[in-house]
Amino acid sequence: MTKYAETLLNILELKGMRKSDLVNNLKIPDSTVRSWWTKDSIPSFDMGYRIAKYLGVSMEYLLTGEVDTKNSEKAQISKLEWKIERLSLAQRKVVESVVDSYLVGEDAKETTA
Repeated sequence: MTKYAETLLNILELKGMRKSDLVNNLKIPDSTVRSWWTKDSIPSFDMGYRIAKYLGVSMEYLLTGEVDTKNSEKAQISKLEWKIERLSLAQRKVVESVVDSYLVGEDAKETTA
């Protein structure tokens, strides 16, 4: 299995997705997706870009499995945004109230310091 296939599989697992999500949502033929695991192939540049954008990761990360430390905080924020987008409106409001409570706590710490 190529590094690309390993990384892609890890990302899909982290995001609670399946290979079929790539097939259905990006209209990639099932045989093409399967070939990344069985024939050690990698997608074309254009398809790789579409996949990276869809998953919210860089193409470099997909190919190498390595995180650019300069952009790692941005990647974490992107991952959090992606997770929040999957929540219902009611769930988002709960998350927002939790975040607000943390921010209020941080503001209080700064004023007492």
